Amino acid sequence: MFLDGSLGSLTAWVMEPYEGGQDRGMQTLAHDEFRAAVRRAARAGLAATVHAIGDAAVALALDVLSPPELRVPALPHRIEHVQLLPPGRAADAGRSGIICSVQPAHLLADWQPAARYWGPNRCGRAYAFRSLRDGGAVLAFGSDLPAGPMDPRLALRAATTRQKPDGRPEDGWHPEQCLSMEEALQAYTVGPATAAGRPEAGRVAPGAQADLTIWRQDPLELGGAGIMELECRATMVGGEIVWDADA
Repeated sequence: MFLDGSLGSLTAWVMEPYEGGQDRGMQTLAHDEFRAAVRRAARAGLAATVHAIGDAAVALALDVLSPPELRVPALPHRIEHVQLLPPGRAADAGRSGIICSVQPAHLLADWQPAARYWGPNRCGRAYAFRSLRDGGAVLAFGSDLPAGPMDPRLALRAATTRQKPDGRPEDGWHPEQCLSMEEALQAYTVGPATAAGRPEAGRVAPGAQADLTIWRQDPLELGGAGIMELECRATMVGGEIVWDADA
């Protein structure tokens, strides 16, 4: 389900008007219709996946998906994007078991428009990966392809440095929201597996699925600034090598 639009088109639904105007974006699904759909799906054992970018949309998603009686055993509910966190609600997703499916690479293109249209006061809550994780939320990283780049190295760099590959901005955009490389890797592995209802599939362990990407270097040693040097050497699916750089 979609609750709003996007930052770039100024249709993300926000609590306060965009800078320099009175427009608050677009609510694309009415409150009552959204609540009824989530309840109907939950009764049928279906989890909800909800697109929400602006803080008003994220607040509505949290309100509707949080009640314990609406949780379903097969999969957790999931909010896609969570680009602007409502004030004071960093812990709500974690407390309610809602997955935050986020795309760190989006901030590479969005930090300047966000600063322009959302302003400095709100941007401390934008792409708030640290606040969400510290609040107990499970982060599930992804690319949002084709809207975002597929290369996971860009997302790992964005999440850990909040900088473009050219190093801008110098100190990172709201660096207080950075993750460590280990946390970012967990969000790219355990996070999506948890969102799929199979958290054990996101780990390297005896008896696990063995869907792997094999890099020449250790990303924990490279760190965020050097992550673009990572070189993929092989990939495995279900324990079978499906691509080998040396083959």
